[in-house]
Amino acid sequence: MKLSDVVLGAGARTPFGDFGKSLRHVPLATLGTHAVKAALDRAGIGADKVDHLVFGATAPVDRDALFVSRKIAIDSGLPIESAALGVVRACGTGSQAIVSAALQIMTGHSR
Repeated sequence: MKLSDVVLGAGARTPFGDFGKSLRHVPLATLGTHAVKAALDRAGIGADKVDHLVFGATAPVDRDALFVSRKIAIDSGLPIESAALGVVRACGTGSQAIVSAALQIMTGHSR
C-alpha cells in the first residue's frame, strides 16, 4: 500500500484550555473519549470497525496518563482486542498521530 492510498475520513479535537484553568477538573480520558466518538460519528464508522487507536496529547498529566489511549479506546466502544498508541510530541503531537496512524495502515498492521 502507498501513502496516497491512506485516507483521513474525519477528525475531532478537544477544546483548548490554559493549564490549570477551566478544564482542570475534566479527566483527559473524558475529553479524549468525546473527541474519538465525534470523529467516528463524523466519519460514519462504527467503533467496532476500528482495530487501532492513535491518540495524541501534548502534555498528559492526569492519573491515567500512561495508559490514557487504551482507556479512551475502551471508553469509546472500540473492541477489547483493539490496540492503542499514545503520542506525545510537544507542538507536533497531532501531526505525529496522523503520521503514525498512516504508517500502521500502510504497513498492514491496521485497517
